[in-house]
Amino acid sequence: MSDDLNEIADDYTGEKYQPVKADLHSFVDYYKGDLAKGSIIQYLRFLAELDFDPLAENPEPKEIDIDDFHLDQFQRWTRKKSRKKFGTSDGKSNSRHRYQYLSFLSLKKYIKSQKPELLQYLPESRNFTKPTSQKHTLKYTEDQIQDMMMAVSDNRKLFLGISLMYYGGMRSFELLHLTPEWLEFKEERIEVEIPPKYAKGQKENREKEFTFVKKLYEQDLKKYILDHYNYDGSYEDLVEDLSDKEEFEPVFNFVEDTEKTYQDLMRERYHLNQKLKDAAQRAGINRADEFSSHKLRRSFIHKVYDSSNDLSRTAQVARHSKPSTTEQFYLQRDKEERFDTYQEAFS
Repeated sequence: MSDDLNEIADDYTGEKYQPVKADLHSFVDYYKGDLAKGSIIQYLRFLAELDFDPLAENPEPKEIDIDDFHLDQFQRWTRKKSRKKFGTSDGKSNSRHRYQYLSFLSLKKYIKSQKPELLQYLPESRNFTKPTSQKHTLKYTEDQIQDMMMAVSDNRKLFLGISLMYYGGMRSFELLHLTPEWLEFKEERIEVEIPPKYAKGQKENREKEFTFVKKLYEQDLKKYILDHYNYDGSYEDLVEDLSDKEEFEPVFNFVEDTEKTYQDLMRERYHLNQKLKDAAQRAGINRADEFSSHKLRRSFIHKVYDSSNDLSRTAQVARHSKPSTTEQFYLQRDKEERFDTYQEAFS
């Protein structure tokens, strides 16, 4: 995992983020055994935007001057930065608060790892408005997903992407890395074998992960892959040729000339989510503006649980190491659903 995170740190010290003032690699090395990979990546994202030296000594407070910045100015700096990024309208207040709060947490983590005696110069967390939670649609039905797929039936890439994420529960980053080598077309199902390096989790997963997709999409998927490689022969011949030459490449690309760096993947996921929002709107789905690839996976997990009513089995299908993850983060029930459960017990 450490090598992977250092590659991401490399991406964040690239030209787009220069000059980065924080030592991102030492931050990774300090926290790689304590924090989840996703948490470290989120902190890296905010640390990469620091355009001042976060380890500078702290004299008396003064007006904001990036050339001579000190930690006691951080609250004013992050407020100014967030307004520049998101604007000043009331509708963007939660985005500004989220940016300010996570910037503060990232800087606090960084200083703790490098020079903890400077923590006393940081503003207190209560000085930052914690972003408010907003009500979201927890899941979408299979009929709604089918309506979306019909709305994009002329876009095979998006159509198949939706089918793999909803019927296979694939994460967006898994979809964006998928190659023909992952696929096995069996008599009754499509099996997707996800290599260990792409498995999500704090520790390196050395075991293969599998998910399944409905047989219904086999021919569309094969034709899409043949077209991607501009191959005139059969799908089986293509896979044999690719295996001989070891030239497998990802087939779901949502930006041109992608090298699948972390930054590329973030851009691809953004474009994918924008296309999903548009598809949801065209299908007349409620809250289309908040639709995302993760909503497809959440809906998949709800579908499995609603059918099996078995948390442990659902966690296995969702490829979660702990059922508590499935329950806490994916099977959140709204008030009416909870009341239905209560009525079943006490009617």
